[in-house]
Amino acid sequence: MALRGDLASVDLAQVFQMLALNKKVGLLSIQSAKMWKVLYFDQRGVTVYHNVHQVLDRVVAAFVRSGRLTEGVVDEVRDHAARMGQGLADSLLAGGYVEANELEDQYRVELEEEIYDLFFCREAKFEFHENARAIEGREGTIDERFFSNCDSVIMEAARRIDEWAYISERVPSTSEVLVAVAETIDADQFGNEGLAIYQLLDGRRNVARVVELSGLSNFHVCK
Repeated sequence: MALRGDLASVDLAQVFQMLALNKKVGLLSIQSAKMWKVLYFDQRGVTVYHNVHQVLDRVVAAFVRSGRLTEGVVDEVRDHAARMGQGLADSLLAGGYVEANELEDQYRVELEEEIYDLFFCREAKFEFHENARAIEGREGTIDERFFSNCDSVIMEAARRIDEWAYISERVPSTSEVLVAVAETIDADQFGNEGLAIYQLLDGRRNVARVVELSGLSNFHVCK
């Protein structure tokens, strides 16, 4: 199936629907000057063809933001994993720092966030590689545990795009520099992610830098 185009003229939701309705199997490459993401489709839905280490780093960062782990514990676990030649996830589980189910749940969240972010891309080209499970020049893995229903993804992405119309009136660009006007905010009201973002608003960093430092998506940081 020869499917390629530009997201400036074709909505990603249409691409998802086309692949799902035709029950296509393979990799969808989405690439711009600054980004290259790859998704895998089959009869179960869609997942991200991803770098395990990068996703695990975001998972750990999320646990730190929530207070589930401390920076000190993370440093110790990384050192232990390096000495033992063990994976970071295995070291966290073996040490009893997190449970397998919460590690898996957060891993799924991080992958889903990657997918949702793509619906905001307009300056990118896409190409579908039918029956492919790898792309030359792009290392990655397909985790069989983390497939999402295409219709559910499209519906959630549409909800976020609607919400973005309101958000972008207040944060029109990621080049904006925002200044905190109080010493702190209440984590009970704004959540641990909100608190972590607020603490990065120093009047010098722009929103893009806050996104980079927080490890969160553009959508969540701007919201």
